[in-house]
Amino acid sequence: MRRFALAKTCLLVIFSGLGVMNTTQAQARAYVTNTNADKVSVIDATNNTVIASISVGRRPSHIAFTPNGRFAYVTNNGNPFDHVPDSVSVIDTATSSVLTTITVGDGASGVATTPDGKLVYVTNYGSGTVSVIDAITNRVVKTIGVGSAPDSVAVAPNGKFAYVSNLGADTISVIDTVRNIVVASFPSGGDAPRGIAFTSNGNFAYVTHVFSNTVTIVDTTTNTIVATVPSGSCGPNGIAVAPNGESVYVAHNCTPTNLQVIFPQSTSEFMDRLVPRAAVEPERPRKPAVVSIIKTASNTVVTNVPTGFFLFDVAFQPNGAFAYVTGGSNLVGAVYVIDTQTQSLAATIPMEGSSLGIAFQPNPRPKSKSQCEKDGYKQFVNPTFKNQGQCIKYLMEHCP
Repeated sequence: MRRFALAKTCLLVIFSGLGVMNTTQAQARAYVTNTNADKVSVIDATNNTVIASISVGRRPSHIAFTPNGRFAYVTNNGNPFDHVPDSVSVIDTATSSVLTTITVGDGASGVATTPDGKLVYVTNYGSGTVSVIDAITNRVVKTIGVGSAPDSVAVAPNGKFAYVSNLGADTISVIDTVRNIVVASFPSGGDAPRGIAFTSNGNFAYVTHVFSNTVTIVDTTTNTIVATVPSGSCGPNGIAVAPNGESVYVAHNCTPTNLQVIFPQSTSEFMDRLVPRAAVEPERPRKPAVVSIIKTASNTVVTNVPTGFFLFDVAFQPNGAFAYVTGGSNLVGAVYVIDTQTQSLAATIPMEGSSLGIAFQPNPRPKSKSQCEKDGYKQFVNPTFKNQGQCIKYLMEHCP
């Protein structure tokens, strides 16, 4: 009976896409990629314990969620010696298992989803492209050429554009998410752009630069650099804007007094750029890398928080009370928890292998089953008899 009702819903309603809300309110959970262990760890942020470990593809890199928090997309950077194509693992968060695996380009790295939950963008570091995945069918629907060595991707809050950092070209590519074409490309303002984070209104994007140790601020209305901020240390990697918009947190890979080799992707191009610039001082005792805190009102670094070694990515709890930072060496990984009020290290969570990407599972407000179904069928524009089965399946999975 319900299947018939859903079929009627899928056939009769014509709307544009909106994300589906899960009916069960999720706890605050952070998902972390453990590169050398080929796993994703799930952290319960209420007590900072690992509650699940999910096997994914080879060398998982970064992670992004659909807006309803039901699915997580994990890029797998692969191993050039095992001849396994780079891929994206799709995790069903309800079962903590991999639903499917999608083949993408060479050197899968950054990943981001659109606010409506329809598309997933994946940077392919080795092939200089971005793969566009349809989140309903979990198939690559387009491959877009961008600059050399695209590393990170972030979708603007309004969902209209995806910004890609081209680490090998020192540029930012801007993709129109409706037409899925590059509509702009401009100098990033520094050397080796990596992390990208938008302000909540989307008016500005903050971009880290690995080799120039800077953060540039992009005015997204004109795609011009309006400020350049010393990052606070060396090897800035991940970056995130606090939920209240007052601060920007920058994770560094090294310290000026003990420079460490920047964690590379598996490409010779990056190593060619890295080796002449990197220095290693094994005689000196290691000093912890830091997370720099930039105040957005003044765009200056106000403090550095010592944490651990080889820091990579940053994510905030949804309420902004704590920032979680990934890091670690090839064998020992960790997530460092920073209290945003005291701006100090509050906890260290051991991980398997080197911890790289991190993202918090979205926690949307719960909705009734009828409202969930109403929002769900808006994923399908002018449903036809041909795809109504897919529509029904989608609603039954998302609106239990």
